[in-house]
Amino acid sequence: MTTAMPRVYDEAVVACIHHAGGTTACFAGWSVPEARLELLGYRGARHGSLADLAATMAEGLAQFGSGGVVLYGHSMGAVLAYEAALLLERAGLPPAAVVLAASASPDPMRRPRAVPRPGLPAASGRRAAEVLEADLALLDAYGGREAAREHSLAAPVLLVAADDDEVVAARDVWDWERWCLTRPERLLVTGGHLFHRRSRALPAAIARYVPARAA
Repeated sequence: MTTAMPRVYDEAVVACIHHAGGTTACFAGWSVPEARLELLGYRGARHGSLADLAATMAEGLAQFGSGGVVLYGHSMGAVLAYEAALLLERAGLPPAAVVLAASASPDPMRRPRAVPRPGLPAASGRRAAEVLEADLALLDAYGGREAAREHSLAAPVLLVAADDDEVVAARDVWDWERWCLTRPERLLVTGGHLFHRRSRALPAAIARYVPARAA
């Protein structure tokens, strides 16, 4: 990506990336004090790889300048947030913080050949199943990254897991620490794999990472 000139904003931004098969509607009930939400939607079928999708997101996020945005990614969205944050840091436009939720680390040795498929409600229909499969196909093809300094985030990181997540165990979320230059904070919640749709503690925790507004 190209290096963008930093811009000054009069409000902080929390950019949210949803889970595979989801939409930005999953953040409908969110409100983060002192911040505006920027909801980033995607459809895997429109992109050739997860890297391509992350690069597209990073290009859009570059407009917020250095330290101008907190990134939140849920499940597949966490991997996208991580990859986009790496690109932003390499371009000299690091995010204020990165929140990685309900996702296993990118360790190539621990990644399954096929990502676990969470069940869909019976009423979801064929189209919803096709969207989920197209999104997860990008994640299946993602090779991951070795735990090395050049693949580690310099920004502050918050790791979020649910103690009743049926798809990703908390220990696999905590493993992201090996891809952080400083020790990340951990938050354990309850609510299954899609806990972000109803957790009140999560937006409050994210608010602690929102940069102070310029006077």
